[in-house]
Amino acid sequence: MRWLFSGPLEGDKRALARRCVADLRASGRYPEDPAVREIVAELSAASPEFAALWAAREVEVQRTLTKRAVHPVAGELELDCEILPVPGTDQRVVLYTAAPGSPSRRGLELLRDG
Repeated sequence: MRWLFSGPLEGDKRALARRCVADLRASGRYPEDPAVREIVAELSAASPEFAALWAAREVEVQRTLTKRAVHPVAGELELDCEILPVPGTDQRVVLYTAAPGSPSRRGLELLRDG
């Protein structure tokens, strides 16, 4: 999450930031967890945008979302993310896919084939 708040929040990045902070708040079953407290304190001090989103107290468990990124080799990627909880744990598996035939799919194939 640090990368998300390392620069200005514009466009899609602002919406992703809101969802990520709401998801972090949704993990509030462990409010005393030192790692959670540390990341919240660090980002609150470094980013007024994070501090405002955290103060809004929005809670949203993420299951699906779309991420956009620019990879140095594959170029612009638009990836669908499916976030799956691992039963009996606090862990989640995140699957990234791209639409068949899309430029993003070709970019992922380029990375796969090296």
